[in-house]
Amino acid sequence: MTNEELVERVRGGDADSIEKLLQNNREYLYKLARRLSNNPDVIEDLVQEGSIAILDAAGSYNLAQGVMFLTYATPFIRKAMRSFMAKIYLPMAIPTARYSQLRQVNFLISKFQMEKESVSPKDLFLTICQEMNVSEKVARGLLQDYYTFFQETTLDEQWEQSIPCFEADPAKVYEQKLLAKCIQIALAELAPRERILIQQYRGLDGTHNDDMTFQKLAVLLNYNGHSAAEKAYKRAVKSLRQALYAGEYGEYLRAGQAITGAKRKMWGNY
Repeated sequence: MTNEELVERVRGGDADSIEKLLQNNREYLYKLARRLSNNPDVIEDLVQEGSIAILDAAGSYNLAQGVMFLTYATPFIRKAMRSFMAKIYLPMAIPTARYSQLRQVNFLISKFQMEKESVSPKDLFLTICQEMNVSEKVARGLLQDYYTFFQETTLDEQWEQSIPCFEADPAKVYEQKLLAKCIQIALAELAPRERILIQQYRGLDGTHNDDMTFQKLAVLLNYNGHSAAEKAYKRAVKSLRQALYAGEYGEYLRAGQAITGAKRKMWGNY
């Protein structure tokens, strides 16, 4: 069956067509993933992100627009994959095993929302408990962490009233997501050698090696000794910071500083 036929069935409530739609496009997802990373583990994560994006795209696709589904879905897929790559740029204060669980929750929620017209928190809890073999208490904790690290949009009142565990500061969540996106953009603006130097030393390409040293980088990137590699790294980091603060993230910080200054000035008049 074509993607377009499968999407129509998925939107009609045919749960079996979800897996068929994902299988139809699995090779394409791998192709896009390999363009972003050569790490097998990261590639698998990227494919899962792409699978979620396909389900998101299916929810808003309209054949009447005259665009093939895969053409329509590709921007969703690329955005999701790049967003994931940006997220691994930022250190996350959670264990690797927990992060893996959250990714499973992310996939289950997307799949659950495609299968159901209305999302019941109780039914979702049961789905997570059954699929991941965890208790409701653990599922609640997973959802709390999921909201902090993965949720792209604010949950509606039904969710907030039914699950009294979402205590994440929306401003901090937004800033983290904005920084992740801007780091990705700033890295792309660096010279290739600078970008590779930062990615290799900081592990931003998903292949982080705790034993990576400037001596090894000097050999890898043909610098004249570890001292030259270290100096080049510091210059690259400086360039990255300049690119960050010259762009959207800098505008965000300056806006925040202006608001803080205005508040101090206002309260100082009373």
